Amino acid sequence: MEVCHYEERSLPDYRLCIHRGFATIQYANLDYYKAEAMHNLWERALDLVFPPRCAGCGARGSLLCPACMAAIPSIQPPTCPQCGRRTTRSDICPVCRAYPNALDGMVAATEFGKPVRECIHALKYEGQRRYADILAEMARPALTRLPTPEAIVPVPLFSRREMGRGFNQSVLIAHHLAGRALLVVPGWLARTRDTPPQVGQNREARHANVAGAFSCPDPAAVRGQRILLLDDVATTGATLDACARALRAAGVASVHALVVAKA
Repeated sequence: MEVCHYEERSLPDYRLCIHRGFATIQYANLDYYKAEAMHNLWERALDLVFPPRCAGCGARGSLLCPACMAAIPSIQPPTCPQCGRRTTRSDICPVCRAYPNALDGMVAATEFGKPVRECIHALKYEGQRRYADILAEMARPALTRLPTPEAIVPVPLFSRREMGRGFNQSVLIAHHLAGRALLVVPGWLARTRDTPPQVGQNREARHANVAGAFSCPDPAAVRGQRILLLDDVATTGATLDACARALRAAGVASVHALVVAKA
């Protein structure tokens, strides 16, 4: 069940999501943290019966042990400023020269390998929401390499997919990353149509798949804003490019992107 409401207020619209008896108000940071705290208490209670295992080494006691967390390699400069991939110098890579995107810049925190892949899959496909905090910590150092945004806008899911999952993983990661210092505003970007999964498609097919699939419900709210798009994984960057084009059409001042992992 999903209940949507919109009203004129200082913050954009919010969505009350009720999933398996648990309610969250996603678009207001304070209410979000209260709801997540309740959910985390329940998950920690379950840990007493079913102790978690590290996504990296399988050791009991934590979702990701300190040793495995410390061993995750970060993507450091030089990188392509447009797509975040490793390069031999800090210049736009040949791929981005051939296929320019609408971003002002992008940074990826790490690569899509073990145990990052396992953490992302556990969050998205197993509903283990506490991995969002772990993924946010992976992304936090990379955030310092980008201009300070006025708002973080998570890449949206189509409403039916979000309802089925019970949450948008990018929203969860964004809230953990922002804390109380940055504003997280999912309502500034909407996915207007359901798109087939990008897995297995080439670059041209990926871009065609998501072209025109996003819009800004309230262009006046985003006009002149410095936006940071946030997503869990980027491969070709097609989804981020489509999001950036929608935001630019609405008149944002700038749009950068941060992803946890580059595939």
